[in-house]
Amino acid sequence: TVTWTPPSPLGNTTGYRISYTTGSDVDIDGGSTNSYTLTGLTNGKTYTISIVTTSSGLPSAPLVVTVSLVPSAPFIDSTPTVSATTVTITGSVPRDSVVTGFLVQWQRDTSGGCTNEDEGSINATGSFTSYTITGLEEGNRYTITVKLYNDAGRGPVSNSVTAKTIEAAPSGSPASITVGTLTANSVTLQWGEVACLERNGEITGYTVTAANSDGVVKGTSSVNVDARQATISGLTPSTQYTVSVAAVNGAGTGPVTALPVETEGPPPPTGVTAVQDGPTSITVTWTPPSPLGDTTGYRISYNTGSDVDIDGDSSNSYTLTGLTNGQTYTISIVAIAPNRPTSSPIEAQVSLVGVPEKPTVDMDNIETSPTTITTSWSFPPDATGSEVSWELTGHMRRRRVSNAEGGTSGRLSNDQNSYTIGRLRSGTSYDIAVTVFNPAGNSSTTWLQDLLHHRQ
Repeated sequence: TVTWTPPSPLGNTTGYRISYTTGSDVDIDGGSTNSYTLTGLTNGKTYTISIVTTSSGLPSAPLVVTVSLVPSAPFIDSTPTVSATTVTITGSVPRDSVVTGFLVQWQRDTSGGCTNEDEGSINATGSFTSYTITGLEEGNRYTITVKLYNDAGRGPVSNSVTAKTIEAAPSGSPASITVGTLTANSVTLQWGEVACLERNGEITGYTVTAANSDGVVKGTSSVNVDARQATISGLTPSTQYTVSVAAVNGAGTGPVTALPVETEGPPPPTGVTAVQDGPTSITVTWTPPSPLGDTTGYRISYNTGSDVDIDGDSSNSYTLTGLTNGQTYTISIVAIAPNRPTSSPIEAQVSLVGVPEKPTVDMDNIETSPTTITTSWSFPPDATGSEVSWELTGHMRRRRVSNAEGGTSGRLSNDQNSYTIGRLRSGTSYDIAVTVFNPAGNSSTTWLQDLLHHRQ
């Protein structure tokens, strides 16, 4: 189709003459005509077209353009055939197009996060009906187009089709595996992504394992693709393991990245307490670690060079004796295992106090009634509690059969410094004893003897 703008002014123009081959002229009547379609031409040929105005006089100078009749765009079928590394496309060329060859172009889709672009093109001779692209990456999506050409040149691009090659198990392993946290019973790992062109498909997750020196797997963890971090628990303290990470896609599991680690020594005991248990002794209690692992016992240290080893992984208490009253002891306990480092220490501190002095009873504040006696006292330093007992005067060693003949208050806290004895016999004398105590023991007793009870 040839188009033009008529001359202005038209003058005596009566039409136009288009020439496109030697001796091939077309006369078009009408000075205002502005287009004409040449038909019956040969596809693949280049035409030089000239146009002049015609009138009763001489024609105008010619205007010349050159047009090459290249093939129209081909059509690619929407269902390519794929393998792990190839894509086969099929299609057709437009009717009446002269085709001497075609150009296939492809480009890998980078939307999956890979930055490595994979693209290519190839020229093939003959008409286009099908073509197999080879050397592609497994499990990747490609966009493919075709252009036809002939002696006149290359035609427009076809429709595009997308094809995904079949996945294969990853051929690369995760990058940069590192140990995040290492304890007696667990290891936490972090790692990087598999190299883009070694994924061979979409990575869907990772498998993490820990195997001992005999190759026996002692722990496995599966994590999703976004995590790239996992913790394997239930390991044995002070043990060498090979930890490994492998990527997983729809086709299988890839090669591993491995790293040797050694877990820490046995875990420490928990809930450690130390309390004075006599003038020169301290009782230490604890909760054994869980899991015990290869723990065989515990070591208690309470001053420089003073260590006590306690056999038995389930032991949970021990009393230190022969200590010095008035001294402060810092006590630490660790779990021990054969040929292993000890656990981290857990500490407690205790100051040994002496037996308290006996209490002072306020004789002026003793109150009596027909059936009760109330007495009060003052606490000496370091006392943590008190106890009141009573007996009929002259019968301190007699077996008590009722409260009226004798009894005890039981242990009272140090915020209680008075006590009322009830259900006594009217008009009867009693001996009353007040004792204070602390972790070192009981004080001497303060006696209130032959205390006459009021008659009713």
